[in-house]
Order: sequence, then structure tokens, then C-alpha cells
Amino acid sequence: MNLTGKINLMRLEHTGVITINGKSGAKVCVVIQVEENDIYISVDEQTGRAKGAYLGLNLYENQSESGLDQYGNSHAVKQSLSKQFRETMTEEELKAKPFLGNMKPMEQVNRTSMLSTTVADVENNDDLPF
Repeated sequence: MNLTGKINLMRLEHTGVITINGKSGAKVCVVIQVEENDIYISVDEQTGRAKGAYLGLNLYENQSESGLDQYGNSHAVKQSLSKQFRETMTEEELKAKPFLGNMKPMEQVNRTSMLSTTVADVENNDDLPF
């Protein structure tokens, strides 16, 4: 099953939105503290520059009878924490970590029926503007 959804980055710890002025003008940016949010930064060994920033996520399937909530979401998203990070937190702090968002099944488009409908509509339409 393919899923689609959104996560609210502002629910992470010590996160903010700021405007940074650069060469091409002002840019609105989301700033997230790396250490406070257990974000793993991978570094290029040759250049020493960051090449990736990874936030672990867990998806939890909804336990309702239909498997969907009132908005059609099938899964809730919560941050996944590394063992090292979890060991520094109290049980209360771990439970207080917020849900970040939701996921729902992607709508599948039947391309074959879509194509035949489009062709039929074009053949039967005498009011074309050209």
C-alpha cells in the first residue's frame, strides 16, 4: 500500500521559522535543532560537509474498526528515537513526544479507463475551439 501524508515540523523540539537574507533575497526557513531532535547528520568523508539529515519516523496503523479515522487517515506518524537518545530521557519525556502527522492511502488512478474516457470524449465533441 502506498501512503501519502504530512508531518508538522513545528511539533519537533526547539523549532522555529526565520527569514534569512541571502544573495538572491530573503528566504523563509524552518530551523530545527539537531541534537534536541535526535537528527542524524551524515557527512561526506572527503569534503567534511553534511550530505544528509535524517529524522527517524514510526508509522502506527489506526486501530479503529474501519482502519481509518474521520479524515480518512490510516496511520499516525511519531518520531522514532535512537537507543542512545531514548536512554537519556525519562519515561514521562518519552510519552510526551508528540505525534507529528498522519498518513492515508494514496488514491490509485486507473490509467487505462482514464485514457479511453478521454479519447471517447474527444471523438464525440463537436464544439472544439479550433
